[in-house]
Amino acid sequence: MAPVTSSSTGVAGQIIDDPELKALIQRLSLLAPDPTGITNAAAAAGGETETQQQQEPPPRITDETVTALVSELTRWPKWRFQEQADLYQWIKPLDAIDAALTYLLDNNPHLLLIGREPSKSIGSSTSPPTGGSRSNSSSTTEIQQAESAQDVSSVPAAVTESVRTILRFLSELLRNSYNKMVFNSVTELSDLLAAADEDVAALALEGLSRLSTPHMLHRQQQPEMTAFSTGIHMSPPSSAIHGRLLTLAKGWGSRGTGLGLYTCVVTDDTASG
Repeated sequence: MAPVTSSSTGVAGQIIDDPELKALIQRLSLLAPDPTGITNAAAAAGGETETQQQQEPPPRITDETVTALVSELTRWPKWRFQEQADLYQWIKPLDAIDAALTYLLDNNPHLLLIGREPSKSIGSSTSPPTGGSRSNSSSTTEIQQAESAQDVSSVPAAVTESVRTILRFLSELLRNSYNKMVFNSVTELSDLLAAADEDVAALALEGLSRLSTPHMLHRQQQPEMTAFSTGIHMSPPSSAIHGRLLTLAKGWGSRGTGLGLYTCVVTDDTASG
């Protein structure tokens, strides 16, 4: 780990001295959608006029982009670095992850038992581009969700595993990071609490838990200059994330409310019952 240094103006920023961590940030940054529509090559050449840059459509996330991101994240199931991640240095990788999660949710609505609001969809005309440019994969305003076991089983296993891989990495990153107010995928994690796959729902809850947990001070190179806060803390009490977390905290009921183990086992909850 790089040494802690200070100056007359305060504590210097974190210095990343692990080449593997530097390389990981760079590789993930390359997968982030560019909301300006200016490619890296065009920006390097500097030869395009402003009009030409505006006419070029912004790059859209694709199946290949998501596959490349998941393939990279699969290599890092655990945080292997000494450094705590400063999320200000992870903005582009987080944009790539946010865009991939949104892409998977919008193209596979049956991942969820409770559908996303239309305004959260990347295809909604009223939704601003956050976390990277988002594709127009859905133009309907109807809330889509899994309504049957057939709907749940229609989701490809590869899609479910991709979501798990992304959430595992996010959970480890959030556990070993600071400046967590930068994290902007609270809505996606909140939506995934309603996932039909219990592993996905559990990983989403774990990610939210680690987001809301203060950083590990004993591993930090420098103190934060502001009070600890995240997107969860800044959400209004009426927001969906607070309602869902409160519902999970309350539990589903007990024997006194007619939900005892025996009753749940023997009750016929089929369509014909």
